[in-house]
Amino acid sequence: MISVNKNIRGQSSIQEIYLLAYQTFGAFTVKIRDNGSAIHMSIKPMETLVGAQRRQARWGFLRKLRKRRGYLLTIIATIFIPMTFIAGIYGMNFQFMPELKWPWGYPMFWGLVVVIGGVMVLYFKKKKWL
Repeated sequence: MISVNKNIRGQSSIQEIYLLAYQTFGAFTVKIRDNGSAIHMSIKPMETLVGAQRRQARWGFLRKLRKRRGYLLTIIATIFIPMTFIAGIYGMNFQFMPELKWPWGYPMFWGLVVVIGGVMVLYFKKKKWL
C-alpha cells in the first residue's frame, strides 16, 4: 500500500489514479466478479428449490387446516341434526300428539335434546374425535 501511495502522490489526474488502481487491482476484481457470478449461478437453482418447498409446505398446512375445519363442522352437524329432526316433528302441530298436551311435554322435549346431544358429545370424546 505504501508503494501505491508514493505512486499516487506523483500523479496529477484522476484518470491516471484510476489507471494505476486498475493495473494494480484489475486482475483481482475480475476474479472476484467471476467468482461472484459462479456463486450466483449456483445459488439461483437452490433459491428456486427452496421457494418450491416453502410453497408446498404452506399448501400442505392450508390443506390440513381445511381438513380440520371440515372435520369439526361434520361433528357439529352430527350432533345437531337429530335435535333438529325432533324439533321438526314436534313443530308440525298435529292435534293427536299426546306429548303436546302433557304439562311436562315441553321440559321432556328439552331433556331429550340435552340427553341426545350429551350422549353424542361423550361418544365423540371417548373416540377422541372431539
